[in-house]
Amino acid sequence: MPNICHRVGIQAPPAAVYRALTTREGLAGWWTRPDAEGTKPGARMHFLFGRRGPKMEVVKLKPSSLVIWRCVAGPEEWLNTELTFEIGRVGTESVVLFGHRGWRRECEFMAHCSCKWGYFMLSLKSLLEDGRGTPFPGDRQISKWG
Repeated sequence: MPNICHRVGIQAPPAAVYRALTTREGLAGWWTRPDAEGTKPGARMHFLFGRRGPKMEVVKLKPSSLVIWRCVAGPEEWLNTELTFEIGRVGTESVVLFGHRGWRRECEFMAHCSCKWGYFMLSLKSLLEDGRGTPFPGDRQISKWG
């Protein structure tokens, strides 16, 4: 199964990165507004892009080091895929290894999502380093899909 993978170094402590991946305020600051916090395994979050968006279930959390979600509703290509955020420390920066794993096949929509995930990983970096990310709806549109 094909996967999307990105790596970004962020000048912020791992605990700050983890908060940006698990709290409403953090997620809304770099990706989009969720309807709930993802601070406990089993929690479900609906990420809103206008009136629709994917629903994720929190699969696993390790404070300051790991966040895993599973897509339970949303675009057909996303169903049952896993989104992983591995947080490590290398020198003075936190390193986030992001994966959107378990796509059934490579397709044009996967290529679009890979580009947008790269964009949003840089939005996460900007939020934590500069105090302001570029989440939806202020994100740069790259195609008909957003």
